Amino acid sequence: MAQLPNPQWQEIVHYYRRAAEQGNADALAALGHAYANGLGVEQNNKTAFKLLSRAAEGGHPSGMYGLGYMYLTGMCVGGSVCMGVCVGCML
Repeated sequence: MAQLPNPQWQEIVHYYRRAAEQGNADALAALGHAYANGLGVEQNNKTAFKLLSRAAEGGHPSGMYGLGYMYLTGMCVGGSVCMGVCVGCML
């Protein structure tokens, strides 16, 4: 995601959140990445993990990638290289 001034990210996140509440997989993945990187929101791996998991469960490639990355790098509770590779195989 491009580096935008924080007020712009806050507005973007607002719309991602509204769409994510409706179950939109694109928005779930984008919002998960925003939380993982602290774009427009306070960085929060736990929230990022939950959102990316929901996107991945819906078959969203970016959600699967983000979830696999979190497992591979240990950014989530109980993360492991083994699980990251398993998520990566789903792509």
